[in-house]
Amino acid sequence: MKIIGYILWTLIIVGLSALHIHALQRSSLKMRTTFWVLTSTGWLLGILVFHHPTLPGPNDLTKELFQPLGKWLKP
Repeated sequence: MKIIGYILWTLIIVGLSALHIHALQRSSLKMRTTFWVLTSTGWLLGILVFHHPTLPGPNDLTKELFQPLGKWLKP
């Protein structure tokens, strides 16, 4: 069942990348590199979420980072 999620996520990334190919051809090398790095990172994170759905998300990370600050600022 997970293989369907992997394939679907990969098709979504490929589809969105295909929409931007024309605009990327006119862009600088720096812009193209940035696009592909961010796209690859998003693909990898999506695959990780499909494989390990219990991974903590960005909200959990923010909570862990700012919880000590909240305790310190409490009157």
